[in-house]
Amino acid sequence: MAKSSHLSSVPMIELHDSLRREGLAAAFEVNELVSAQNGLVTRIRVDAPPRTTDAEGPPATAIVRVITEVPRHVVGDTELSSFALALNRLAALGAATHDGSTLRLASRLTIFEGEEHAWRKLHQPLLIAAVRVAPEATLVSSSATSEPDDESPWSAADFETVERHLSRVCVCFAGEHGFSAEFGLSDDARSAAAGHHDTSLLQLDAEEPHPLLGPGLSLRLHLPLHLGGDARILATCEHLNRRDEETADLPPHFGAWCPGRFAGSVAYAAFLPSELHRTAPNIAVNVALWALVRARWASGELEELADTP
Repeated sequence: MAKSSHLSSVPMIELHDSLRREGLAAAFEVNELVSAQNGLVTRIRVDAPPRTTDAEGPPATAIVRVITEVPRHVVGDTELSSFALALNRLAALGAATHDGSTLRLASRLTIFEGEEHAWRKLHQPLLIAAVRVAPEATLVSSSATSEPDDESPWSAADFETVERHLSRVCVCFAGEHGFSAEFGLSDDARSAAAGHHDTSLLQLDAEEPHPLLGPGLSLRLHLPLHLGGDARILATCEHLNRRDEETADLPPHFGAWCPGRFAGSVAYAAFLPSELHRTAPNIAVNVALWALVRARWASGELEELADTP
């Protein structure tokens, strides 16, 4: 039987072998790889993209999702929504969602036609890191802290590279330990510095270690929203996390929507562990460009949600 085209576009055998070299046991099950660590089961599933005829840009060839099932005993007596919120605030390489009875961590990678060159230096490292990080991320607790001895490998040179790429499309600044950018949520939006507020704020920070994973690169994408009370913010974050996982034509989803640092706001948070600086050398540029697309998508998604009766 011929292999489905969406499976052919993802080198699953190579991914399986790479996981094993990283000490992550994995086994094949139909169209997915299954890895069990520390009592948690993580599945790397490959799905065919939906058929669309009006999408701009190259067509998607496959959708890869990394899904970790979180047993109820891991959550304990904590409400699922509270546990998911805590996971998403720490934002490793996936978003926590729940259906009222079960909790899961999920990431999504859409592979587009012509992206074969990105597999070994971007896509595969992201998938491997997500499989490794997901079980560790569930250890979150209010008392979890890390005092890493090492510094983040991201430096001024990395942020200058990001600035060179994004300065063509937005107002941005590279520093010794981070990067920040403002970009419009529509084609005619100007910088907030010009008196407009229809802009999102992106921050990359190498001095903000993850409390469980140690040094790396923290990402925060702030939307210029004022949603009101906590219940509405939480519902908005849950909606965006589900839609980001489901929507096939978006940039890779290896983070989570969570309450923002500004009152009444939401943000997209992600954390890249140090290993990705070596295995995916240009990932800081990639996540910055993905953030620009994601901010505009989220703005449109929320406008549509607001118009729904």
